[in-house]
Order: sequence, then C-alpha cells, then structure tokens
Amino acid sequence: MKKLTFITCLVLLPLALQAQEDRYDQLTNPKLTSINKEAPRSTFTSYATEEDAIVNDRTNGASRLSLNGKWKFNYVENFADRPTDFMNVRTEVNRWPDINVPGNWERQGYGTAIYVNEAYEFDDKMFNFKKNPPLVPYKENEVGSYRRTFTVPAGWEGRRVVLCCEGVISFYYIWVNGEFLGYNQGSKTAAEWDITDKLVNGENTIALEVYRWSSGSYLECQDMWR
Repeated sequence: MKKLTFITCLVLLPLALQAQEDRYDQLTNPKLTSINKEAPRSTFTSYATEEDAIVNDRTNGASRLSLNGKWKFNYVENFADRPTDFMNVRTEVNRWPDINVPGNWERQGYGTAIYVNEAYEFDDKMFNFKKNPPLVPYKENEVGSYRRTFTVPAGWEGRRVVLCCEGVISFYYIWVNGEFLGYNQGSKTAAEWDITDKLVNGENTIALEVYRWSSGSYLECQDMWR
C-alpha cells in the first residue's frame, strides 16, 4: 500500500479548453458541483511519530508540502477576456504580477471589495443584473488566473500524492503540468485530487482559474436562510 502524501494550497478570492457558453453553463449548473474530485472525507493530518502528532505542526513531521506564498496572477473583469492557455507549461507568465496565497484578490488591488448582509452582491445596477437563480452575471464575472511551480520533496518516490485546495472562492478549474484535473464549486471547502501520475521529476506546474461567482454563490450569503 502506497503511503499518502499531500500538497496543499489555499487560494481565497475573491478538460480541454471549451467554448465560453459551455464554461458559463458549467458554472451556473447547480447539479454539477465538481469533476474528478476525490470523495469528501474528514480532515486529518498524519504524522511520522507520536511526538510529532502531539506538537501538531503540519510543517514538520508530516508528509506535506505547502504551496502558500507568491503565485503569478492575472485578473480580468470579464471572464471572456481571461487567458486561455496559461495552464500550459510552455506559456510564459513571468511578466504577470505576484499575488499572495492565501489572500483575497480584492485586498491586493484587484476588483471591488463588497460586503453585504442581506442582498446578493451581484444583484445590483452596477452589474446590470437581477438575481435569477442559478444564473450569475455573464460579462461582469471576474476571473483570477493563478500559476506557480513546485518541486516534489526527495523521498516521495513511489508514494501516492494528493493535491488539496483548502479554501477557494467559489468556482475554479485546476491543472497540473498542463493536464486538466477537474473543478470544484464548494466555496471554502477542501477539495482533493490524486496527482500521482501527473508529476514529473524536478519542477512541476500548478494552475488555477478562479471565478468570482457561480450558482453556488446563491448559498453563500450568511443571512439568507434565517
């Protein structure tokens, strides 16, 4: 039985390439909440020794690699304007600015920070959109494209490697080394993919395409279900 190791990333906001309409159909389909994701489970961390488990420091004693830090980032206000080849390893993104992960992109100079406690944030004249579940704005749906590289630690050969996104708002696609893994619509809920057969020796590339709004956005307002 292969040992289980984790690569984790936490991105907070907010398949081959498809037509825009197909992409919009997916992010507004409440019955299609994920693709290729591992089955949900309770969150836990395995440690090499009992002493490490007592300390409970995930950066030591656990087979885990954190992807928090600086990522290359591209922001567009209209999802039709997003880059469509950035997930390919050969696509140059070095001129993109860096963004901190974890972190909200609105707090780092992109988009408009909005807080509401009653209305849906996109149900506004500013977006020329009236709430109509499960639809969300078509043009004014912001997209953040994230990319970075990582190297698998020595000693992980022969192990099963799982990529875990621990908190992404709210709908995103994900690739490793240009290969499509899937997508998830569970806002801020952990999602995992087995990437054992996607990894290469040396440098690997991970890419995420994050949409600000999806059909799941209708469930996110904390005061809607009193």
